[in-house]
Amino acid sequence: IEGQMELVSAMLKMLSCAADKFFHRVLSLPLFPSIFSLALSLLSSQDRDATREAIRIVHRFIFQPAVYSSFFIPALSLLLLNAGNFQKMNLSQIFSDLIFDIMQKGVNRAEVE
Repeated sequence: IEGQMELVSAMLKMLSCAADKFFHRVLSLPLFPSIFSLALSLLSSQDRDATREAIRIVHRFIFQPAVYSSFFIPALSLLLLNAGNFQKMNLSQIFSDLIFDIMQKGVNRAEVE
């Protein structure tokens, strides 16, 4: 299982790097919903690297309209349920950054509506 988690973590890191240059191409991949679902499931992983990459993927893509409409509530629920786990893994800062962005963008959406 340890080798598999390293592979998954590397795959998510590769996706994150690809998104730096080809963001909309990554978002339009037919497998993207499955990849994002995998990232969500890894939020409760005990593997620090995989969890860190999962948080980064969620942060990078959660505000895209197609992702937001399907995954926002499950993502937020999983993030909040695993907050203690993130703290134990010393991932509090990237978790806090994501939650701050969620709150900030939520306020901005409310102001627009």
